[in-house]
Amino acid sequence: MVSSKGRTWLYVGITSFKGKISLTFLLLLFAAPCFAAGGACPSGAVYTMENSASLNTLASYGVTSCYYVSKSIGSDSSYDGTQETVSGSHGPFAHLPGMPSCTNNCAALKPAAGEGFILRGGDTWTASDLGIVWQWNGSSSSPIYIGVDQSWYSGSSWARPIFTCGGSAAATGCSNSAGGSWAQTQVWGTYVTVDNIEFTGLYMLSTGSYPVSAVQLGQPHAELENSYAHGWYRDTGSGGDDVQLFNTYTGGGATQMVGTSIHNNVVDGYDSYLAGVYTGVGVDGGGASIYNNVVRYVFNGLNGPFDSLTGNLIEHIDFSASSGAHCNGIYNKGAVSTPTGMVVANNVIRDSSAPGCVVTYLDAEPCSTCVTYFYNNVYYNWPGIDFPMVTAGGDGNNGGTFYYYNDTISTDGPYCVGNGYIGGSMNTAYYANMHCISSNSGTLSICGGASATCTDNAPGHSRLETLTSANSNGYCEPGVGGCTATWPFAPSSGSSPTVGLGANETSQVSTFGAAFAYDTTLAVGYNSTNHTVIIPGRTSNGRPSSVAWNAGAYMNAASLNPPTGLTAVVK
Repeated sequence: MVSSKGRTWLYVGITSFKGKISLTFLLLLFAAPCFAAGGACPSGAVYTMENSASLNTLASYGVTSCYYVSKSIGSDSSYDGTQETVSGSHGPFAHLPGMPSCTNNCAALKPAAGEGFILRGGDTWTASDLGIVWQWNGSSSSPIYIGVDQSWYSGSSWARPIFTCGGSAAATGCSNSAGGSWAQTQVWGTYVTVDNIEFTGLYMLSTGSYPVSAVQLGQPHAELENSYAHGWYRDTGSGGDDVQLFNTYTGGGATQMVGTSIHNNVVDGYDSYLAGVYTGVGVDGGGASIYNNVVRYVFNGLNGPFDSLTGNLIEHIDFSASSGAHCNGIYNKGAVSTPTGMVVANNVIRDSSAPGCVVTYLDAEPCSTCVTYFYNNVYYNWPGIDFPMVTAGGDGNNGGTFYYYNDTISTDGPYCVGNGYIGGSMNTAYYANMHCISSNSGTLSICGGASATCTDNAPGHSRLETLTSANSNGYCEPGVGGCTATWPFAPSSGSSPTVGLGANETSQVSTFGAAFAYDTTLAVGYNSTNHTVIIPGRTSNGRPSSVAWNAGAYMNAASLNPPTGLTAVVK
């Protein structure tokens, strides 16, 4: 580069220009969209990325540069996406990278680690925008965030951004008519968080060969949180299990899902009822940690295998629309990626109208060394069931070892928990400190089933009783038969039969997990107006380190005071 007569020239070896080109001309010739590293990110400490239990800023997670997206005021051609408001060339995109409708400046952007993409609350993206394929990676120190700023919204108050297919069978990403592209949002990047989006309008064709999903997580360390799925549709002849609202793809094996989580979400099929049955699977796939979700009015709640299932409220499970698919609360089948410590804890399953369903089926086969810890769960009101509310399966193969500790279960069946009820099993099952309540007229036991081998690890420290006996002792279902209790089947006083009955199992806390040192959180609550979860469903009490525990999921009568000051964590 040289200077001559006030002009700067760049020698580039193009002989037709005598070896030199004006720098101004060169820049114009090769002009292309140029982006700063995004704009400033929202600064509020209101985010729960990377499975954090506390609220923090995006910057604290390593998200330091943000782009903004608004369908109502944005433009892919006029703005650079770097701010919420419009000023010259600065303003939001209309679309998110990965959307089929993303063009111009939006399409030129290549998302990178440490970037956030903020969707305007209340805006709606429709069928032509969906079938999103997100293929960009974050990192452990600089993840990618796709979510919201609750101070930025259209309308008079905050609402989630909406991805809707409108019940249309025509568009890619909205139905299974297009074959391989069958999810509204597919996340194929690592260390990516999707947060606080409303997904609706999925459509399942009877002629389709693939299921449809609202979100599919396909790579390690992907996270879905605080979102709401509802309002899906299906042809009359389609399978009820082919609408998988939240899905984890494990085609590459369980290790593909290491670090993946789905939490604080709501799947509510109340507005998806058809022909006398509910359809859809709340969460389907495997390998992930599933916690603090509300799943209701579906035929299959959680269908695994998963690494851990904790704090989930599953209710209103009904028969499947497909004759070949059975309904389940939890169906966790197959080897998991953490075989020595599968945890199922603090869940609530209740209020089903389908007696032929499987409430919870746990099976890690074929994995003789796998261990499952089942504790602090509360199950009730599943009428007509004639097999255990919880079954350790195996289908003839060894599914490992199962521990049932400190659960409260009310059932119509003869057993509360089972071992090998479905198929012959070589499983090993242990129980302790259980509270088992049954309305069955036959011979009752806490643990049973075909070819069952159940061992009581703390003889004399569990309680088995009929429903009539439980009711007379103050254990009852709120709102049923005049019951005014706050918590289902909890002790009503310090002299209730389960109080002080249990063995002290403090020595097991380091093995079962830290949550075992406390009694049940009773999963989560549900705000049906805002469609958010309330965490926890009940304030838990610490279990003593040196004196007797209670039998069942509740620690003591003092815990019967309802929690106060609860707020919805979902943003």
